[in-house]
Amino acid sequence: MGKPFASELSFLPATIRWSRRHKVDTIRRFFQNAEGQPLYSVGVGGSFTAASFAALLQNRQGSPAVALTTFEFCTRGVNLRNGHVVLFTGGGNNRDNLSAFDWALKNEARSVLVICASLGSAIGMRVKRYWHTEIAEFQLPTGRDGFLATNSLLAMCVLLVRAFGANPQDFTMAEIAPSVIEKSVRRLVEERRDEFIVLAGGYGMPAGIDLESKCSEAALASIMLNDYRHFAHGRHVWLVKRPQTTALIGIVTRGEREIFKKTSMLVPPHIPIIQLQALHKDPVSTLSLLHQVFYFVGALGKTIGQDPGRPGVPPFGRRLYHLGMQRGGQPPISRKSIEEIACERKRWTGGACRDWHQEFRQFFGALQRTVFSTLIFDFDGTLCGARDRFSGVSEILHRPLLRLLRSGVQIGIATGRGDSCREALRRIIPRRFWNRVIVGYHNGSDIGTLGDASVPKPDEPPVEAIAKLIVGLKRRRLAKHCDFRVHRCQLTAKPENPKYAKIIGQTVEELIDRDCLPLRMVHSSHSFDILGCEASKINILKYSISRGEKALCIGDRGAWPGNDFELLCTEHSLSVDEVSSDPHTCWNIAPAGVRCEQATLFYLGGMEAARGALNFSLDRSLSWFRKSVS
Repeated sequence: MGKPFASELSFLPATIRWSRRHKVDTIRRFFQNAEGQPLYSVGVGGSFTAASFAALLQNRQGSPAVALTTFEFCTRGVNLRNGHVVLFTGGGNNRDNLSAFDWALKNEARSVLVICASLGSAIGMRVKRYWHTEIAEFQLPTGRDGFLATNSLLAMCVLLVRAFGANPQDFTMAEIAPSVIEKSVRRLVEERRDEFIVLAGGYGMPAGIDLESKCSEAALASIMLNDYRHFAHGRHVWLVKRPQTTALIGIVTRGEREIFKKTSMLVPPHIPIIQLQALHKDPVSTLSLLHQVFYFVGALGKTIGQDPGRPGVPPFGRRLYHLGMQRGGQPPISRKSIEEIACERKRWTGGACRDWHQEFRQFFGALQRTVFSTLIFDFDGTLCGARDRFSGVSEILHRPLLRLLRSGVQIGIATGRGDSCREALRRIIPRRFWNRVIVGYHNGSDIGTLGDASVPKPDEPPVEAIAKLIVGLKRRRLAKHCDFRVHRCQLTAKPENPKYAKIIGQTVEELIDRDCLPLRMVHSSHSFDILGCEASKINILKYSISRGEKALCIGDRGAWPGNDFELLCTEHSLSVDEVSSDPHTCWNIAPAGVRCEQATLFYLGGMEAARGALNFSLDRSLSWFRKSVS
């Protein structure tokens, strides 16, 4: 098992060249979307180094992020619903990584990205079953790693640095020659020192983590990793009690030069000190230090006569590796699991209901007994996923929507968009059905059939309150960070970057409150809509059904202040994502990990219609879902 470690080191230049060219759009987009929200960066073994580096990079952007092993991730009990998860794996087949991925789905992380150094892996197959998860997978031309994560780890770290905006031309090899490192290592071995206290911090810490990982996994030396000040709180006693077998290794970037110098001056002179240093600008210094760690490990193995790439794995070690963490697993798909996850979603809203299960059964029973004449959908996030935002209704929803229209069911669309929604719908719905599709444009301020070319109305001057708000926003000079679109009863604000969303939202609310404007702000998946009194998605409900008829409303932003909050407060409503605290309506009964347009498809799979009458069956939805993921 494994490869000669020297051959792994010989591939490093080729890995750097490949990593400079490989696309990083998926990785960059994930981290940008996670800005300002909790990020859980997960890895195990050598991949934990990449996870630590990713968390550090996100922290330096001003966003909360933490690196966790797969076991820590699955046992901490954190609320993932407002967080994002990035999972690093070399092969993508290890049970620990699969369990961590399943845990992220079960606990409904906001988004999940897997970065995998293999193609066609087990985890890659699972990612493709869930539409809100993504994978950045690649195969290095140098082949897979041996026993220790080396080239795949370096590639992941280079891709991360590029995703966070570094110039590919900044990447170089180690700043300390391998021969210098080997000379220092030979001295340690000659003095029989095999216990190393490693000091690191900042962009040097991922290299320190990797040194501990490789020396431990290959049984080369005992490593005690500390940051510079943690070392000062008692850990220095080791140098006094075990001076003959201990050495100090400092991993130094520009940020730690001064504290390393002062710390070194206080260490007893008979303790050898080795310095691995990088003078590059952060975070490229991490890449240089990783090279130095790789060469240090290679030199240490060579000197003691033990190849780090082929340490020899005993049978019990293989059994340990394949044991797994005995938890996680694919979420079971059944009526019971649906009820459990639906109630859990309601509990997270903080609602005061004492018995969510009883409320669920009452809601669910009424839902299955009711015959509906009309289905009303939100558009973005419900019929149109984030990946299809510029193309329209997700392709996989075309057939089930047309099936309902052929059965005589009336369909309503409540959207914050204008004529772009009309054109997207006309592209997929045959002309003969246009008069059976009701569209409420600009959050219900303009309503008409899909065949009515007079709506949405041509641009008209905004109402007085919106005009006043626009003046206030111009004075705050927010236009360079946000795209504003003005309609008569609606102002749409789309931040150019998610990190500006909070300040833009706060500014809008402040101006509305200060000037006592009769406006309200609602949130969509990618923008804010500031609405006048006439705009409400409820308007489409009043327009589309007659007395005695029933409509089922489906949207994604059912929690206040989401733009579907009003729509999903109606008697019969389902959410494909966020739910309100109301126990009587706005339930999400999709399986764990299924959301947005995939949840819409789950609901549509349970609908049967004939002669304009529609009913819903959860059993039909479950049957469809089991077939789709098998």
